[in-house]
Amino acid sequence: MEHQETPQSSAFDSFVVVGDWIEKHGGAAFFATRSQFDWFLKDKDVRKELIEAGALLPGRGRRETRVNVHELPKAVVAILRRRALERAA
Repeated sequence: MEHQETPQSSAFDSFVVVGDWIEKHGGAAFFATRSQFDWFLKDKDVRKELIEAGALLPGRGRRETRVNVHELPKAVVAILRRRALERAA
């Protein structure tokens, strides 16, 4: 029997743990280490914006934080661009 991908499974497949995103999905272009990414997330407004963008599913307890490999780069660029514009003003 052939496996058919459901919309739910493909949506979940877009999420990976942060370390995998940094190492395998281009995250190192933004954050060289996991600790740099964690520092970025310390800002509650950033965390909220990433969650609203569908880019971040925060971990809790044993569940690791997961990021959407398609949405996170766009959201990070938007946040960094906005911060740069605020500093330039």
